[in-house]
Amino acid sequence: MTLPNYTDLAPSILRQRLVVEGYPAKPISDGAIRRYLSQLSDITAMRSLIEPVTHKSDLYGWAGWIHWETSGAHFYAWEQPSLFFSVDIYTCKQFDPKLVVDFTRSFFQTTEITARDFSSAPPTKSAAQLAVAPVIKYTLSDPELDALSVRLLSEQPPRTRDALVLYRLEGHDELSNLGRHIERQVFEEKFANTDADMRRIYGSHESVSAFYVVMDQSIRRPVGCMRIMRHSAAGLLSLQEAQQFAGVTEEDFKKYYGISNLETVWDIGTIAIPEQYRGRDEHHIVVMLYRGGHLRGHYEGVTHYIALVDKDLRRIFNMMGWPFYAMAGSKPFEYEGSGDTLAVCGIAKDFFPCMEARICTADERIKPIVQYFAQRFVHGHDIDHRIMFEHSLWPDGTTPLTRTKPMAREARL
Repeated sequence: MTLPNYTDLAPSILRQRLVVEGYPAKPISDGAIRRYLSQLSDITAMRSLIEPVTHKSDLYGWAGWIHWETSGAHFYAWEQPSLFFSVDIYTCKQFDPKLVVDFTRSFFQTTEITARDFSSAPPTKSAAQLAVAPVIKYTLSDPELDALSVRLLSEQPPRTRDALVLYRLEGHDELSNLGRHIERQVFEEKFANTDADMRRIYGSHESVSAFYVVMDQSIRRPVGCMRIMRHSAAGLLSLQEAQQFAGVTEEDFKKYYGISNLETVWDIGTIAIPEQYRGRDEHHIVVMLYRGGHLRGHYEGVTHYIALVDKDLRRIFNMMGWPFYAMAGSKPFEYEGSGDTLAVCGIAKDFFPCMEARICTADERIKPIVQYFAQRFVHGHDIDHRIMFEHSLWPDGTTPLTRTKPMAREARL
């Protein structure tokens, strides 16, 4: 049968289609497909209407779909006759194919990958500009800081009149330099780190970083930041440093926590609040970052958090009841200007119940502080309406239905 020559019947309607195919490093599970499609929404800047849906063919393997306001994406995974996947993205909103391919390559650690663009029209100038990776900057001039702050608040206008609002910015987005600027500012103050130091520490992890940034819309300035790093071919930074300085290998970590792969592990790289914003609003900024990050982690199926923390932060964790413990029983070490750094790991499902339990055991002198954090971190009081990105709650709206205790073998920090 001969098909008629293709004619664009609706040239005024943008349609962009990209097919990405490749050989993954290992079989692809339904959970991996859901996480991939969820993160793909951020990479392409699409608004999700539903959480990703998956289903399995007994003959071939898993498939998945996500519905965006501007179309959607299908995912197909084969295990027979070979490990293979195919992603079909169809949208009526422009996105950057190169970012999608780079993200897909990193997410599945492909041995080979290919892509074909079936867009209904040749790329426009703006599309070509989108393909240029933004410049990563750790220090912004005042005009640059002003411009990015105004741009963020205008492109993603707050849904509340409250001054403090929380955004989530992917590391490939130029707006994420707002978070990097705060990181460098605080690291310079505390450890005398320079731009070169920041690039040395985080450079190979920038493509898989996401920044949670608290903006004060009354002054149009970022006032707090948390960096989260996902697993990639570059590894997890905290786990790499734990191996170098504390002797905890990747296999030790997996065995100790019963983890088969690292896709569900998030590395908390930074919590930073500039000196001028510490004081009256500091506690609220901190709990906004933790609450927003934890809800997003639940949305993406995260099971464990890891981090490198100094003794001051460990003291706060202990006081609040946050279940971070020495990674695989490791000991503190000297790291990047801190003489007492510890690699820690926390199990995501333990955070809410452990913090609520802490209210009952806290000394009367600190109980009001613990209650303040629990109301906001666990129950979202005066927090959730400030979150400007997609996330998900537990079945009862706040805390898990099944409350678990931290592992008895763990020692307090």
